Amino acid sequence: MAGLNDIWAVDYIRIDKNRDSIFDSNINDMAFQYPSPSLLKRYYAMPFSHFDSTHVKDSLTLSIKNNFINPTTDIADKYVAEITNDNNNIANYFGPSRDYLPLTTNIEKYPLFPIPTTYSDDTVILEVNYSYEVSAEDLSNTTIIKNNSLKHKQIFSNYFAYDDGTPERGYWVTGSDDYRLAVGYNLSHADTLRAIKMQFTPIKSDINAALFSIVVWKKIELGTNTEEIIYQHDNLTMADLVKEYGYDTINGFLYYNIREDFITDNNYDFPLVLEDSFYVGLIVYNKNTLTVGFDMNNNKKEYNYYMHTKVGSATAFKWFQSDFSGTMIINPILGKALEGYITSINNHKKYNIKIYPNPAKKYIHLSGITNESQIDIFDLNGSIIQSFRTTQDRIINIENLLPAMYVIHARNIVTNESGSLKFIKTNE
Repeated sequence: MAGLNDIWAVDYIRIDKNRDSIFDSNINDMAFQYPSPSLLKRYYAMPFSHFDSTHVKDSLTLSIKNNFINPTTDIADKYVAEITNDNNNIANYFGPSRDYLPLTTNIEKYPLFPIPTTYSDDTVILEVNYSYEVSAEDLSNTTIIKNNSLKHKQIFSNYFAYDDGTPERGYWVTGSDDYRLAVGYNLSHADTLRAIKMQFTPIKSDINAALFSIVVWKKIELGTNTEEIIYQHDNLTMADLVKEYGYDTINGFLYYNIREDFITDNNYDFPLVLEDSFYVGLIVYNKNTLTVGFDMNNNKKEYNYYMHTKVGSATAFKWFQSDFSGTMIINPILGKALEGYITSINNHKKYNIKIYPNPAKKYIHLSGITNESQIDIFDLNGSIIQSFRTTQDRIINIENLLPAMYVIHARNIVTNESGSLKFIKTNE
């Protein structure tokens, strides 16, 4: 199979050595089957300034697979919800003890909870830890028991997203030059569009050869070619986009910064302030050169749109909703002026921070802080792991991080200097 079609997520591999594979073929394991979904009805992530209680789902559904062949297997589940900014515990849930039939998939609905709206931080992170206990697994090894827990970080930052940041497929329009791709969003109040965050997946060819436009639409009319473009920057290539921190992240996120010269509607000034609904996306000039990352796990196709421009096609030069379950990874970034990790590092004063030790097991020492500073720790997927402010050098606890490489970014709020460093979390 080609491209992203053959990605697998493997919990563990069971080897036949010293095992009777005929009489011991079942796996004595109960496991969460899928990543936990967003707590929000429409978006996977959104700015906190646009959030209110109407955005929260009434309940959240998780799937638990019972791989035991016993007649019944008992389970007792729970979750704990905490705002990581200040370690504020906001909810606890304890489910009743109950039995699962053997070899069954069990869909569980968890009641949700009010999310506080009083925070004023740039980024608010709500972490929900789901877990359960299974008495039949009391003697199981730690690898199997790890499947009994699931963590979700609900991010409220400066961007909207329908996707979880991971592409399972790629999205493009076949056989058509100058085709259009757009993703629609809605604002609760007027806000400033600062940048567009995208993920491209090199499935069909080298995406560095692609030529495209970045476009912002105020209006798209389905079934017609009617559109209202308020921003358009033509003849772009991958080299015109900015890597986060200047580094390659696992999923290859790239940023385009909104610029004054490319506002096409005289009713709009710079910075570009939007209201109500709008659309962000691309015009791709040459077919088979550009593939947008496509998240299959979050089906928001009703907010994904395309225009086919192949001459002679029955759908040519008309806007349509996407037919495919999932969502393109094209996210608008809004709010105040951008920090240095999004714009080109060469254009900003450098904040000379240092960290040690590196690699580190439990703690890292952050030094070089000269004024009040915003500190963010990201994984290489681009997800925020920790976020806080400090006025002095700090010792940061990383004991709960998984072994991996991370990026720590610091912005001096007084001087607007920015600095980013990679570090490795190890268990050694």
